[in-house]
Amino acid sequence: MGGAYLEHEFTPELLTRVVAQIDEARKRNPNCTYLAALYLVKLAEKNHFETEESKRQAKVLVDNMDRNLDNLGHLLRFYRLHVSLDSAIAVAEKALTLSPESCDVKKKLAICYKWKIFYFKGNIPSDNPMIRDAINLYEKVTGFYPDYLQGKMDLATLYGISDQKDKADEIYTTLLEGEAEMKKADLQRLYYSYSNYLHWRKAVVGATFVESKISPRPGLIKTKSKEVRVQVKTEYK
Repeated sequence: MGGAYLEHEFTPELLTRVVAQIDEARKRNPNCTYLAALYLVKLAEKNHFETEESKRQAKVLVDNMDRNLDNLGHLLRFYRLHVSLDSAIAVAEKALTLSPESCDVKKKLAICYKWKIFYFKGNIPSDNPMIRDAINLYEKVTGFYPDYLQGKMDLATLYGISDQKDKADEIYTTLLEGEAEMKKADLQRLYYSYSNYLHWRKAVVGATFVESKISPRPGLIKTKSKEVRVQVKTEYK
């Protein structure tokens, strides 16, 4: 399809061209579910809304899912952004029944649970079964992917939400002990995540100290009065 582009490079004209290229490719490869799912995602981005026909096509892909789940990430993105988060969770759960040993599927389902839990953060009981299921998945996934930094930070947050704050503190302590070997971008993400966690724990003094270690970089991190906001794309990494 002629080159790769960063997400911020997608002008409306470029996106139109990319959608047309994906459409041509999927028509040449009608049995490629990866291209079919990618087409639905990019078409929705181009049109800023989704048609019933696109939703019907997505449902066909879900109904015909098998153990080859190369298109799962695109399907989940389509459902999460253009149908509902609950629908995305249902698709990921179905995928796990088809491939119960797949760590990649467990990772994607864990992320779906995370989005649901974080959306209701502060208004969800600490013993909610979804929190337990998400923790179980993240424990398995971070065990299989030991360098999965975002997963470990998500797991720490889930521990905190479920009143297992000692386990959350242990994760952050371990991560911070390895800060000397971290890439700068990863270290900034860690500081930001830990600062948010400390704010949530009401440990404002500690959070302020951590925030002082975050480097404001144009386009990535901006410091504002009460908190540090960051634009870091972490979904489905």
